[in-house]
Amino acid sequence: MQSPTSVALKVRLMMEKFPQASRIRKRKDFLTVYRKGKRYAGPTFAVYLLKRQQGRGRLGISVPRRVGKAVVRNRVKRVIREYFRRHPEQFEGLEVVIDVRPRPLQASKSLAEDLEKHINEALQRV
Repeated sequence: MQSPTSVALKVRLMMEKFPQASRIRKRKDFLTVYRKGKRYAGPTFAVYLLKRQQGRGRLGISVPRRVGKAVVRNRVKRVIREYFRRHPEQFEGLEVVIDVRPRPLQASKSLAEDLEKHINEALQRV
């Protein structure tokens, strides 16, 4: 029998997942957002936003190899997914594609702050 704390931990971890329904994975979907969406570019990120009728927001991430080695690219993607997962209300009814620019990225704290600033600016313009 499992202890109540282990059950609570499993429930919490299930709630913290980034479900596949929230991801943009197909090339066709990326191209749709690129073509029909609004683009907001900064020195570190380019954010593309496309309004949908309703439903949960979806996120696509593009990180080129020029950003860094796999460890760096994966870290950047984790930070972006975590922001999207923790702020679902901001992305209701939106498809979002974030292109990371190949320039030197700072520590993860400033990366998260920079991401938040760019996304908030883009959301205010929509």
